[in-house]
Amino acid sequence: MKPLRIHMKRPQKKTPSDYPQFAFRMKTFEEKVALEKEIEQVQDLFNNALKEEEKSYKKNEIILEALRLGLTMMRRKARS
Repeated sequence: MKPLRIHMKRPQKKTPSDYPQFAFRMKTFEEKVALEKEIEQVQDLFNNALKEEEKSYKKNEIILEALRLGLTMMRRKARS
């Protein structure tokens, strides 16, 4: 008896160019470095609070959540 062969096409591995990108310019390099440092600090705070089996947070997840929360707060403030 021949072994069963399943011919399934595997999904191709995604590359960075497959994902949408969002970017903006900053006034100074120092401002960029300070923001990166702050993002890393928040990322570390969240990741240090995780249990061993939990998946760590990526920088883009931290940045997106910060933007969402910040924009919500700004919207509320502008309405009041």
